[in-house]
Amino acid sequence: SYSGSGILSKEAFATWRDLFESNESANVRITVPGNLAAGGGKWEGKMMLQNFELSSSAGERWQVSIELVGDGPVTWVPAAA
Repeated sequence: SYSGSGILSKEAFATWRDLFESNESANVRITVPGNLAAGGGKWEGKMMLQNFELSSSAGERWQVSIELVGDGPVTWVPAAA
């Protein structure tokens, strides 16, 4: 599983809520910043949003925590050198 937290715009909230409530998987890309030498790259594959937690709001943004679970192959793609 993959978990993280961050800031979500209120415009994007409905998309994430709908995905959480659907119990269906979606194509997802999780990006790790940095070039190849710094370990950057991305995971790509179908995942299900298993946990979606709102912890606070500030104006037009929400603080969120999520947990994604792979639903089939999830591939690591290294960043460019």
